[in-house]
Amino acid sequence: MGLFDRLKGKNKSVEGPVKNKFIELLVLETNHPTTDSIEITFDTADHPGFLQFNPGQYLTVRQTFEKEERRSYSICSSPHEHRLTIAAKRVEKGLVSNWLNDNVVKGFKLEVMPPAGNFYNSSRVNGDSFVLFAGGSGITPIISIIKHTLDSNPSSQIQLVYANRNEESIIFKDELSQLETKFENFSVSHVLSEENKDGYAFGLVDQTFIESNLVDWYDKESNVFLCGPSGFMENVQNSLENLGHNSA
Repeated sequence: MGLFDRLKGKNKSVEGPVKNKFIELLVLETNHPTTDSIEITFDTADHPGFLQFNPGQYLTVRQTFEKEERRSYSICSSPHEHRLTIAAKRVEKGLVSNWLNDNVVKGFKLEVMPPAGNFYNSSRVNGDSFVLFAGGSGITPIISIIKHTLDSNPSSQIQLVYANRNEESIIFKDELSQLETKFENFSVSHVLSEENKDGYAFGLVDQTFIESNLVDWYDKESNVFLCGPSGFMENVQNSLENLGHNSA
């Protein structure tokens, strides 16, 4: 049976006891892949342990306003890139995500905890077939897994299904296109729910779409990862289970 993992709770508050200490990291560079998102790359020269992360992990960011706030943001770089980058998308009334987008620039310092999370576990990966589903900012941990797999497993076959409202909201659009051009074993299917445009599928990622669009290397033994809004993931998971691909 193939691996079937899902990640939700983007930009969640972190509750309960904290086992790790916060460390102040310098922002090495920033980039805005869309008008409502930011990539933040950290200088880890003084903290090389931060580069020993697994694809799919996240950093917890601490910022104080009227009170201390903590949010988790997924790492979008791959361990093979030897850099640590997170991405944060604006959310309505999102105190920390909006502040990051509006204020953080090169030279800024942020308090973060070491990488954490177990969305991806190499010991559970079965075979070379990967099918990944991302909705909106759910692409952040997914692109880390894609880049890691392409670099570490040349025989892998990877299909990404990426759902967004419209073309402008596609995070990492150019980077995904470059990866698709560079690697013959990687394919992207973009799905737009609010814009019917040439070169993109239109509608929702449902059972009909999955049956019609997944490439030949997908089967019930494929490693499947989902990340995005809860409604998106429930729809995809129910569709896959109807097709006979059950949770691991």
